[in-house]
Amino acid sequence: MKQYLELNKSFINGEWVEGLSSNSYNILNPYDDSVITTVKLATKEQTQEAFEAAQQAQKKWAKSSVEERKAVIRKALEYFKENKEAILETMVVETGSTYIKAEMEYQITLDELVLYCR
Repeated sequence: MKQYLELNKSFINGEWVEGLSSNSYNILNPYDDSVITTVKLATKEQTQEAFEAAQQAQKKWAKSSVEERKAVIRKALEYFKENKEAILETMVVETGSTYIKAEMEYQITLDELVLYCR
């Protein structure tokens, strides 16, 4: 799956970075236990950096207005709509679920995002 091959890194302080640990983690398909991708784990230092960046981002988010927050959610909503098939495919592989169930869960999430934009 292309999404997993591209997203096998850690998101730290606004950037995708490869974990620097010597350890790695296999992401498995729960349906057949096949390896989807392998992710190099972050070091303790990278984890601390991610934690501190998240704390700073939360402070900024807490100060943002309702309209600013809605704008972020609207952007997520547009991405969600534009990437429906890739999202559904990922949901099926990640959970070992059926396409129909993934589609229902997608629609529930879409409805929630629309609600939060009001």
